[in-house]
Amino acid sequence: MLSPCVQGSTRKLPYLDYLPVPATLKYCAVTGFEIPSLPVLAQEYSDARGTLARQTLDRFQQYLLELHSDAPAQRAIALQLMALPEGVSVAARVRINVLCRSAHDAADKAALDADDFVRHAAASFPRSGMFGYGQPKWLEATELEHACFRQGGIQDSDIDLVELRKFEDRWPWSQQLSVQYVPHRFWANRGLDPWLVLIENLAAVTRPAAVRIELTPTRLERSSGLDSMSVAARWFTLYGQDLERIAKQGEQVRTDGVVTSEMYRAGDVGNFSTTAQGTSYVQRGRHVYEQLMAHADRLFGMRVTIASHGRVPESLIGSVRAALSSPPSDDEIGSLGWVRPDVVRPETEKSAALENLRYLAQTRWGRTDPVRPPGPQTTGAAALGPQVNLRPFATPEEATSLFHLPIFDRSSETSALS
Repeated sequence: MLSPCVQGSTRKLPYLDYLPVPATLKYCAVTGFEIPSLPVLAQEYSDARGTLARQTLDRFQQYLLELHSDAPAQRAIALQLMALPEGVSVAARVRINVLCRSAHDAADKAALDADDFVRHAAASFPRSGMFGYGQPKWLEATELEHACFRQGGIQDSDIDLVELRKFEDRWPWSQQLSVQYVPHRFWANRGLDPWLVLIENLAAVTRPAAVRIELTPTRLERSSGLDSMSVAARWFTLYGQDLERIAKQGEQVRTDGVVTSEMYRAGDVGNFSTTAQGTSYVQRGRHVYEQLMAHADRLFGMRVTIASHGRVPESLIGSVRAALSSPPSDDEIGSLGWVRPDVVRPETEKSAALENLRYLAQTRWGRTDPVRPPGPQTTGAAALGPQVNLRPFATPEEATSLFHLPIFDRSSETSALS
């Protein structure tokens, strides 16, 4: 097969960016390739065994940043591992696919851009040195339909899906709106690659099931929430510095009548400092917003989906949740009490969720209510500005928590791909 197979939506689908911009309708075109095998660590790289997971994450971070550098906001890339126990292919029980989507006003332009994007993604995929993932193979029409849950004979009611979304932390008692909301970050496991377990869990299912990590390159700018996020980062930094000062010096009472900026924050700082919960909340918020600000021009909208014919296995959901939140226990920031992602299931919005599953359409469902000031009021601006939702945003480091492929230490580690 010399060219990628590109399949497009027959009608325009809602395209709602992660940024606060108006919704549009776009044609979506999807294509992809298969990674036929995973490498076993060669003897010549045996010295890398102790840092294998770390080096793999770093290499895929480079890969994603390369795609981010030239990818417009209407492109998306997804890594999907799918179990096909009913036998679309006899070559593997778990298939590894990379899917690429482009969205445009015209169907032919969407198809052309998807073709261009997938060729770049395949050519850039790690294959040198110890990252010997093999030559990508274009997905054929039937394979692409199965990967996108569009094969004939399957009804909407036959498909179950969930999304794993960042836990949202709230502190409504603060007088400063900007610090009332913190989305907990994703943490990659840098000691043991979670895919080694996930592949075996996928292989154990009795119906087709898939784990998909979809990334949409994006940037935060002044017109799209950057200023609001900068304000939040600044306030969390100030509160964090106040708490550090109190921990070292204790409460300092001025008797000279001078009013300082610290005095204006004293009420909030007092509330935060009275419990370990409050102190950890400030430290988590400071870390999250500092990371988002540092990577504002190279962020990803991240969507983690688990889909299945029939009910999604709870064991698979649990494994993916753990893989997305494995903070290092020996890291001061990692031990601040991070919560694993929420499990979100479409109830009345299943059609929108299925559009995303089938065409990687940029739809929103199960949206979080904006953060509002505490009290009885029902109107008012959200803490981070109207429509700014930080839950989907991920730094390149967070994105690679699952957007990567393992390298086996020895060939007997799994038979699910053989």
